[in-house]
Amino acid sequence: MKYIVFSDSHGRCEAMEEILGKEKFDGIIHLGDGFEDAGRIETEYPYKAFIRVLGNCDGFFAGLVGETERIADIEGVRVMMCHGHRYGVKSGTDGLLYAAKEKGAKAVLFGHTHRSICETKKGILLLNPGSVGERGEYAVAEFTGGRVSAELRRL
Repeated sequence: MKYIVFSDSHGRCEAMEEILGKEKFDGIIHLGDGFEDAGRIETEYPYKAFIRVLGNCDGFFAGLVGETERIADIEGVRVMMCHGHRYGVKSGTDGLLYAAKEKGAKAVLFGHTHRSICETKKGILLLNPGSVGERGEYAVAEFTGGRVSAELRRL
């Protein structure tokens, strides 16, 4: 399964719409700070798999209710998804890696820093797609046969 991974849209849906118009994909993951944006996109693609979590800027004014963290098994890969603010990712990823390892995740997808990253540490894929709202950054993650690969992209 091929997922388009977004984070930090901050009310700017145009970049996501443009990306989704040119990519082939099976699902969409939005990692917060744009929970309502993700909901808008979700209504445009009701036949696609969709996962979204709340970020630190979501819900304060709108009273949004949702999960701040999700664990999912996608094509045999256990994936932890969160915005990252609760793990102090602006200061490093050690806390996030520890949590992912404790939950048995092979991949952890997060946002918050507005800086993209795609690397494997301690056997866990760390993927932050960057900021789609600020710089048109996103990631493509492919899950097949118990394995995951990812690539960072930009509009």
